[in-house]
Amino acid sequence: RQVEQLVTRYEDMLGELTPAQLRAIELSVASMQSERAHRMAYWRRWQGELFALLERRRMAPDCFAAEFTRMALDRARWYTPELRAIRAHNGRQQRDLMVTLLTGMTPAQRQHFAKRADDWARLFADLSRKRTDVVAQAQPAPDQNACRDTAMAAHRGVPSRT
Repeated sequence: RQVEQLVTRYEDMLGELTPAQLRAIELSVASMQSERAHRMAYWRRWQGELFALLERRRMAPDCFAAEFTRMALDRARWYTPELRAIRAHNGRQQRDLMVTLLTGMTPAQRQHFAKRADDWARLFADLSRKRTDVVAQAQPAPDQNACRDTAMAAHRGVPSRT
C-alpha cells in the first residue's frame, strides 16, 4: 500500500516512472521503519496536553488560540525518543529516494516536473499574497509570557495574575 501511495505521488510530480524508479521506491519503502507502535504514545502525550489546554482556556481565553497554534505547529515536542529516531531514519530514506528519482529523470519527466514546479510556484505566490492580506488584518497576539505564566499557574492550581 505504501509503495502504491508513493508511486501515485511521484507520478503526479514526474509523470510515468521507469522500471528503475519503481524499483527504487520499492527498496526505499522496504528499508523504512514502522512508526505505528510509537505513534500511540506520542498521540496520548499530545492529547493529554490538549485536554489540559482546554481546561486552562477558562482561566486565560486570550491565550488559547496562541497556545493551540503552538501545539499544532510544534507537534514533534511530544515525540518519544524512539519515534524521533524512526522519523529521522525514514526522513533520510525519503530524501535519498527523492535524490535518486530526480537525478534519474527522463527528458519527458524533466518537462513534466518543470510544468508542475511552475504550478507550485503560482500556488505559493497566491498563498503568500493571501497570507499577507490576513496578517495585515489580524489583531496583535496576546503576550506569550503572560500566556505561559497563566498556563503554568493553572497547571499548579495557583490563581492567575491576569
